[in-house]
Amino acid sequence: MYLLVSAALSMTMWGWWAINPLIFFAGIFFATGLTMYLDISKMVSKDGLFDTAISTMTTTDCCLVHRVWSEPTSVRWTSATFKMLAGLDALCSTYVTWRRKDRFVNGHYMLISVLWVSVALLWICSCIPMFICLVQCATNPKLNRKQLDISGQELILRFRKVYALWLLHDVVLGVFWLYLSVMLFDLADDQDDSEWRTIFLSMISWHIVIILLYSVYFEPLDNIYPKTFTNSKVSPCCSPEKATSLWKAMVILSYAGMYSIVVLRIQQDALLELGFNSALYPVVFSCAALLYGTSRLYITRHSHPIQTPELYKSPPPVLDLSVSGLDF
Repeated sequence: MYLLVSAALSMTMWGWWAINPLIFFAGIFFATGLTMYLDISKMVSKDGLFDTAISTMTTTDCCLVHRVWSEPTSVRWTSATFKMLAGLDALCSTYVTWRRKDRFVNGHYMLISVLWVSVALLWICSCIPMFICLVQCATNPKLNRKQLDISGQELILRFRKVYALWLLHDVVLGVFWLYLSVMLFDLADDQDDSEWRTIFLSMISWHIVIILLYSVYFEPLDNIYPKTFTNSKVSPCCSPEKATSLWKAMVILSYAGMYSIVVLRIQQDALLELGFNSALYPVVFSCAALLYGTSRLYITRHSHPIQTPELYKSPPPVLDLSVSGLDF
């Protein structure tokens, strides 16, 4: 599935280079649909951090009437519903934008702007159930007993750290997109679209910062397996034990490659005009997208750590690695 996302992203960039709106919007359409599928699939998949943590939580006593505020399982279907609605709305908005692109250039931007505003609002609404879960169910000390390799408290602590980060990311990203949707007239009404481009670059910068934080500090917590401790023995850089770390570094490198091309184009004037002055732009972007898909595919298939007596030992008694940033 990640390789399909890479192909869709590459399709978008090649469509821009070829000055072909059909290919460009088709790439956006398929990339949006595939990303929505991956996001919702991770939320509803069994035996992941999200599903295991939700099933470990118990119903919380709540002064509010509706049970959606107190039952931890509510966060799954409410979040998935809002995200599906936001994704379907984005697909519809992409299609309408393609059909009305000529009218948009001529200043008829209202319908397109309203559609993308609705996408941003639905996306922000999808963050509300997770916020409720973090302040309600995930703070309840009463937990269901499950046969896990880690304690229930550590599981909930990991859940709060990882999903607090993504909640912050999604809310800020939704606010950025809401502002950009409202300000679409800045692209159509006048020749100076510098403000819109500046906000778009700020949104990309925010996403990059969160990706780096997650990859370095939070991704090791995004699982239900015990912490592993390697011995001090020197091992080769490309040893099998370090394969996952290398592929995670490739993910960061792929993001850098793709966003570099996007930033270079955004920094230029006349944002509504398709085309690049060199085929090197889509080539570099496609290589970075392929690297992203391949890296994510490997990491997904090798998410379960392989434990061997030589590599996994008990930590020194004086070193506490159980707590890291955002310790609520």
